[in-house]
Amino acid sequence: MGILLATLASMFTGTGDFLGGLASRNGSVWGVGTWNHVAGAVVVPVLALALGGEITIELLAWGSAAGIAGAVGVVALYAGFAQSSMSTVSPIAAVGSATWPVLWS
Repeated sequence: MGILLATLASMFTGTGDFLGGLASRNGSVWGVGTWNHVAGAVVVPVLALALGGEITIELLAWGSAAGIAGAVGVVALYAGFAQSSMSTVSPIAAVGSATWPVLWS
């Protein structure tokens, strides 16, 4: 089950980043990033409750902090996509996003 969920998460993340990058070329980077996170803020709690998760103040605090950090990262990624080639920005962003969790742990 873990492999299936990880595969789906990778597919949705990659698709979302690609489509967000395209949208940021034609619109505001902030607008695309905002709608990206608004959609996540609506969908994730519904899925968490539907799949039997619980919502506590502590989890909301950690989730909010992660959401803010993610929003900054997404806006930076889309700004890079809007100004440069996706084939240049994507590998740099991938290394950066893999480095932070390793350094944190």
